[in-house]
Amino acid sequence: MRNTIFKEKPDFVLVYGDTNTTLAGALAAVKLHIPVAHIEAGLRSFNKNMPEEINRVLTDHCSDILFAPTDKAVENLKKEGITKGVYKVGDVIPIPIRYSFYKFSTKELLSSNFFGGNKIISKFS
Repeated sequence: MRNTIFKEKPDFVLVYGDTNTTLAGALAAVKLHIPVAHIEAGLRSFNKNMPEEINRVLTDHCSDILFAPTDKAVENLKKEGITKGVYKVGDVIPIPIRYSFYKFSTKELLSSNFFGGNKIISKFS
């Protein structure tokens, strides 16, 4: 990941969620002095035994732009001293879902070919 970021020299790196690759992308970018934008910033379970919680907190603290889905997420960031670059944007997941259902018929979305041969709802097959 570091090599790709170094080679491409992006204006910023956009990371999403709380996975290990989210944190890896944020760390790789910040170490190369590339700004990081985090979608789903500020979400907290407050359970430090969850690897995802560690990823969330560290990614937020590496980020320059933080897209928070809720008022509570914005509040969580503020409690951690993060107020600059925070934007409440709502939940971004419904956007591609709505687009998919607008662009494609339900039959196409549920077909075995739409998702590379993987059926998503087998009872409709």
